[in-house]
Amino acid sequence: MHPIQVFPIAFRSLASNKVRSLLTALGVVFGVGAVVAMLSISEGAKKESTEQVELLGANTIFVENASGNWDGGTTEGLVMRDAGALGALDIVSGWAALRRYPESVVQAGGRRVSAEVVATTPAFKDILNLELQSGRFLDAVDDAGGAKVCVLGSSLKKALFAFEGARGQQVKIGDSWYTVIGVSEYKKAGRSRVRGLKLPHYNTQVFVPLRASRDFEGTRERGRRPDESIDEIVIEVASSRDVPAASVLAEKRLRRLHSDNKDFKLIVPQALLQQSQRTQRTFNIVMGAIAGISLLVGGIGIMNIMLATVLERRHEIGVRRAAGATSHAVLLQFLIEAVALSLVGCVVGIGVGVGLSAAVAGYAAWRTAINVLHILVAVGVAGVVGVASGYYPARRAARTDPGEALRYE
Repeated sequence: MHPIQVFPIAFRSLASNKVRSLLTALGVVFGVGAVVAMLSISEGAKKESTEQVELLGANTIFVENASGNWDGGTTEGLVMRDAGALGALDIVSGWAALRRYPESVVQAGGRRVSAEVVATTPAFKDILNLELQSGRFLDAVDDAGGAKVCVLGSSLKKALFAFEGARGQQVKIGDSWYTVIGVSEYKKAGRSRVRGLKLPHYNTQVFVPLRASRDFEGTRERGRRPDESIDEIVIEVASSRDVPAASVLAEKRLRRLHSDNKDFKLIVPQALLQQSQRTQRTFNIVMGAIAGISLLVGGIGIMNIMLATVLERRHEIGVRRAAGATSHAVLLQFLIEAVALSLVGCVVGIGVGVGLSAAVAGYAAWRTAINVLHILVAVGVAGVVGVASGYYPARRAARTDPGEALRYE
């Protein structure tokens, strides 16, 4: 008998016991489904985390003020000289300082919108890769004179002016009037998937020159901050490979400038991403082990059924051997049946896994991503499970004595 002739015999045998074949493959279905779903969730989380870090810049470092005390005679809190000192480091290619005023009111044409005012320096745009859909960003002249100009986030512009052009329009921010000189591009941010990383909501922010921030400060009696105080410093290095060294140098420089090392905090998006990915790998290992147990149980189920099948079909095996079938052909037949069971379970399991990942994306609002490589890995694993669980029963069938098999009822 030619080996090709063994395939239809094996598949007819499986088709004659559809329910048993399906129940046997369930272990593989659940195992492969769990693997595909887990890997799709992991891949989606990885892509989303990477995109969120790229939104802030893979080669950026953030220094935040961690002190609520503002005293012009001490080094408590971040001040402009800190930004200048960090910018003077040879490894730093650019820096920007900023102040934040959340929950500010922006008005135009009778519309009132709550937004965050970001008073910053011109380099902010290039460091944070803030693209414009119209107009221009703040420049050195605006910053030097504290000009009454602003750049609106895309969502803020739409809320204030709908489909009208915003450039050249007047908006009231707090108690002061500003001229719109530009509108930023829409940036999708969403909720941060990286622990410790805060994502800026550029779309609902309004950017003004740093020197114009005095318009949003209270009186000296009501907590007005000194003009030199700032909320945050963003520094940029030429390459992401330089980020670890730059973070060490920046911290050392700030420690020399500050008597209290608790009044500033360094946030390194690249380091937070790496930490998040390490946590994700641990999660993948745990979930992979659980899925592996399911596949192991599925493989044991296939082996158990195949052993029972060999016992049930001993007479058939004897007839085939007496008709001239070789032991190799018998082994191949039962091995094909085991692998087919495993691969059928794999195909159904892939469908289950894709469905689970879609359900997670729809109901839990988690991003998922199906990778073709993961599908191929699942198919390969299922094939290995089929061969491993089917070889021993197939070997027993091949070694069956034809005479004894013919006498078996």
